[in-house]
Amino acid sequence: PDMEPQKSTTDEIGTKWDLLNNRLSLTTAIYKTTVENETMTEADGSTTQNGEKEVDGIEFGAVGEITDKWNVMAGIAKMNTEYTKATSSNEGVSLRFSPEHTATLWSTYKVLPKLTLGAGAEYRDQVFVNTTAPKYLPTYTIYNAMAKYDVNRNVNVQLNVNNISDKQYFTSAHAAHYAFEGNGRNAVLAIN
Repeated sequence: PDMEPQKSTTDEIGTKWDLLNNRLSLTTAIYKTTVENETMTEADGSTTQNGEKEVDGIEFGAVGEITDKWNVMAGIAKMNTEYTKATSSNEGVSLRFSPEHTATLWSTYKVLPKLTLGAGAEYRDQVFVNTTAPKYLPTYTIYNAMAKYDVNRNVNVQLNVNNISDKQYFTSAHAAHYAFEGNGRNAVLAIN
């Protein structure tokens, strides 16, 4: 009850271009977010509102139909994050769980009039976890695939296989001593 509300300011500018007779959309955005009155845990264990953090980023995206049968979605982003003001040792340190680089790619192709196959990848750069004893979650890339069969114009059956290579990766962590593991290889069969 003694804390003031956090205040944030975001500035963003972006653009979108539709190409190839509106079959392909390209987007980009540049942004900056500043948060004031950030709560900080001080060296003595007390909590203060002496912090300020900042996120600067740029992202690019592409979505479209390369041909009547081939669709693509791709995105890439870069973020710089840091505590710009702090009374503790956090000043100049990256924000927790904020990867500097991320990327996604997904593509589908209609190999037969009723059968579509797809594959994609997700990439995340290492992320900072803890300031007291600097720890990082490692970089990872996982691969996914799908097959969809159109039974008729109202019903399809789709199989998604996620994390095909059964990569061990971590999505987040507790600052002290443990991390949350991402899903191993798994499959989902759906009737839509």
